[in-house]
Amino acid sequence: MRALLDEQVPVELGALMRQANWRHDVHTVADMDWKGLKNGALLREMRAAGFGALVTIDRRIEYQQNIPRSGIALVVLHSFRARIAELAPLAPDVAAALDVIQLGEIIHPQAPTVDEPMQRRG
Repeated sequence: MRALLDEQVPVELGALMRQANWRHDVHTVADMDWKGLKNGALLREMRAAGFGALVTIDRRIEYQQNIPRSGIALVVLHSFRARIAELAPLAPDVAAALDVIQLGEIIHPQAPTVDEPMQRRG
């Protein structure tokens, strides 16, 4: 799956995701020169560029955008802070989510401090 890391997601997470599963093509918003795009415009640009999933910490995006009709899958990371130290343990979960997620679906990997399994919606 071709995935995009949203602006707030540390770029180091992409390298950790690649280590967990080399099949995924992971880029950042900065790589694509899309910094500052609003969510709707970002989803349109992603779809046009062939991306299948957005990895974000923005918990509001699924309520602000019609993800099921967007043509993009969404992986919403849940942790106390958006620091690589807290997000790094999620890298294998994110890579696993990209293995199974379908366009229009939303998956919520939880930081290890939360004892809940990955939630899947869509």
